[in-house]
Amino acid sequence: METTKEYPLDSILPDFAIDLSSIHEAQNAIGGKWSLKLIVALAKGHKRFNEIKEYIGNISPRALSKELKVLERNGLITKGACRERPIYTEYQLTAIAYELKGVIEEISNWGRCFRARKLNQLNK
Repeated sequence: METTKEYPLDSILPDFAIDLSSIHEAQNAIGGKWSLKLIVALAKGHKRFNEIKEYIGNISPRALSKELKVLERNGLITKGACRERPIYTEYQLTAIAYELKGVIEEISNWGRCFRARKLNQLNK
């Protein structure tokens, strides 16, 4: 039987106790370089491969394909074929991925503040 260890960071943040195995699971599910950007792209609605590539910008087709496969394997997106002619594939978020909305918003807010601090330090 495997037990989960808690790793409190009392010396740094007294109210901040984290179960590192849960962090590990989250990183494995969404830890790819492009994963959060892909989730944001698909939150705007289902998209084809090239539509995602265009939305993201500077991602190679190989990297995009790899990230999409990981997100699909982890149950965060689904891939389906549309029956229109010509037949094409679309990707869309699952309900599990939509649960990340608040987390992604917080990460975005933190990133904006972090960038502002870095710029402020550079301008001193």
